[in-house]
Amino acid sequence: VPDAFCLVNPKLPGEAYPDPQITGVGVAFKLACALLSKKSLVVKRLAKHQREHVENWEKWLLDLVAIGTVADCHSLLGENRILVHYGLLVLRKTRWLGLRELLRLAGADLENLNTHTLGFLLAPRINAAGRLEHASIALRTLLSEDLSEAQGLAARLEEINTRRQESTKRLISEAREQAALYNQDSVLVLSSDQWHKGVVGIAAGRLAEDFGKPSIVLAEEGEKLTGSVRTYGEFNVIEALQSCAEYLEKFGGHKQAAGLTLSRENLDYFRVGLNKYAQEHQADPVSNPLLELDTLLDPKDISLDLYDLIGELEPFGMENEKPKFLLSGIRLSGLKRVGGQ
Repeated sequence: VPDAFCLVNPKLPGEAYPDPQITGVGVAFKLACALLSKKSLVVKRLAKHQREHVENWEKWLLDLVAIGTVADCHSLLGENRILVHYGLLVLRKTRWLGLRELLRLAGADLENLNTHTLGFLLAPRINAAGRLEHASIALRTLLSEDLSEAQGLAARLEEINTRRQESTKRLISEAREQAALYNQDSVLVLSSDQWHKGVVGIAAGRLAEDFGKPSIVLAEEGEKLTGSVRTYGEFNVIEALQSCAEYLEKFGGHKQAAGLTLSRENLDYFRVGLNKYAQEHQADPVSNPLLELDTLLDPKDISLDLYDLIGELEPFGMENEKPKFLLSGIRLSGLKRVGGQ
């Protein structure tokens, strides 16, 4: 049989798939659906009892699809919204033992699962293994069919995630000090041989928000620097990197986030070139973005019916943000501190 090569991508030229914004995990899910269908050669070759086991099993994959879609920070409109909506329903009854244990350790409320659960409780714990050790640990956790093993692996992911949080906190603290040296730059480009490349993306995102400007955080390994960039406002980081491609060994991503690799000798040239591009294409990248409000809300409009109506717009996320209202006719009559120092 001759070698075959197949590329499944809804964004290919001439592709007629109705929703090109579906994520990579969504494409993988569609492939799994094809493999699990009654017409699939894979299923046809199974014994009857085996076919009964796999047929209609694809719905039990939707919890993983939902996690991957939200973690990818992709649009939650169209098909992605549908997959995440039903994925959250499946997650409440998930058949993945490891996922159950991660939910338990994260203290998730099974009756009120939402995109925050996916993006801030589950995804960081699953991703932590690949950032600091090896992604196979997360894979084994998800695939485990033994409760004792699943509990042990989930506990290990919890421990790795705690280390990831500590490493990120330390990196951000050091990066803030370094950023003071480049406070006039439109784009921050920071690097150190003490930073772990597995957490530079998280740090870049935090710094972009803290300083109100696009930020690049690089981990130095000998003569190679590897890192991530996160944008701020409407600045297109992938176009910015393309403008400085001569100084990069490789890069890729989208307008809001990207990864890159360059040599130490090109770092200063890259920093200067990138900031020159930023000044030419965005006069004031440090300015605060506008707070966009959906509507003016009168106190008499606030009700449980409104709350339920807003709930029907979930799941919230990229391009389907939680509504923001401006409340009129309200005066602050007093305040009281609760907790804290």
